Amino acid sequence: MKIVQPTPSSQGAVIDVGPGVAPPQAIFTPDPDYPLSVRKGKHKIQGICVLGLTVDEHGSVRDVHVTRSLDKRLDQTAIDALKQWKFKPATKDGKPVAVRTSASVEFRLY
Repeated sequence: MKIVQPTPSSQGAVIDVGPGVAPPQAIFTPDPDYPLSVRKGKHKIQGICVLGLTVDEHGSVRDVHVTRSLDKRLDQTAIDALKQWKFKPATKDGKPVAVRTSASVEFRLY
């Protein structure tokens, strides 16, 4: 898996959420496609994969990387799902900014 470092946004550097920075709000979070081979396998894996990402000043996701793997077979599926998410952007001084953050993608058996 390739880990991509955050890059500057069109309006400035990518910053961390903290004092004076309102965090982004997830507004569209589709579930991941759970590969049938993993879901129906003998181990029946379920749980949470944690990903680091940048939410840009438009609320789009970029620079996604796994920070805590659930299973190597699910990492790319989690990344693909997260790349579809949409956010209300983070703000600083009332203006949208790009921020580094993390998100969890859950794989569950029904």
